[in-house]
Amino acid sequence: TIYRKFSRQTLDIVDLCWSSDNRYVLTASLDHNVIMHDVHNPDVKRTFAHNEMVTCIAMNPTIPSMFVTGSFDKMVRVWDVNSENVQEWSVVKDLITAVTFSPDGELVLLGLYHGQVLILELRDKLKYKTTLDCKNRSGKYKNGRKVTSIDCIGSSEILVVTNDSRLRLFDIEDNVVRMKYKAKKFANEKFHIRGSVSWSLQHVICASEDGIIYIWNKSNDYVP
Repeated sequence: TIYRKFSRQTLDIVDLCWSSDNRYVLTASLDHNVIMHDVHNPDVKRTFAHNEMVTCIAMNPTIPSMFVTGSFDKMVRVWDVNSENVQEWSVVKDLITAVTFSPDGELVLLGLYHGQVLILELRDKLKYKTTLDCKNRSGKYKNGRKVTSIDCIGSSEILVVTNDSRLRLFDIEDNVVRMKYKAKKFANEKFHIRGSVSWSLQHVICASEDGIIYIWNKSNDYVP
């Protein structure tokens, strides 16, 4: 049974997220808008307009009234729900294709079109902190491919999925790749596929373009 149906966006919805209190759902669309839907009151909505198509969105896990967006104008915006205004913004060098907050809400992590992750400090007006490269040393994807998802694992690790059919586990304290996950038939070259880590923190999981879901042991690249 469908509990709620929202049909307010005029073009494709490309991302969505829940508020930390589970009261609101935010949807990002190619119609240049983010809409906040009240799950308990479908008549309530708020619209956050952008200059270009919105590609990704994430809620701050510690501040329920704050969310961040990335869009085709290469701008990251931090929004305040109550005022419906942009609180902080920054322009980066590439298209933003994925975004998330660190678990403590202090960092903003941006995935870029050409295989990089930028880490910005929220408390210091989105000050640049570091860049993580998600690129192969050689081959057809050595220049980097689109980042399709970023999943934070505690305060020191992130899982990054890219369109070169790789998943990379980074230590963001040392800025190094701890593990790289791939498989013979695993494919992620065309679509915006997300990966994640199990609640037990023992396994990494990701769908594939061959219609199969792959699971790796987090501590090695063996596919069980």
